[in-house]
Amino acid sequence: MLRRSTLLLISGCAALVVGGCSKSTHPAVKELTVAESVAAHKAGAVFVDANTAEFRQSNGKVPGATLLDNYRKYDVKALLPESKDTPLVFYCSNKR
Repeated sequence: MLRRSTLLLISGCAALVVGGCSKSTHPAVKELTVAESVAAHKAGAVFVDANTAEFRQSNGKVPGATLLDNYRKYDVKALLPESKDTPLVFYCSNKR
């Protein structure tokens, strides 16, 4: 698993949350396949949902995901795990 310095992202069913739901070229960001995402979830990665409440209501969310009210501005200490070794998977729809 990767450290907090590396963000994991779902591909296939969701788009990247960093940079307004567009692909990132940052070397510490790894795009995951759906199968890799499922494995990360089973291994204890924390999923972070940056979709709007309306999108979640219509389309659902990953069970147990942390929900962000705003993907650009949120309280890291309140919403993300204290341990910096916890793997994180950020996801959002590319529809606004």
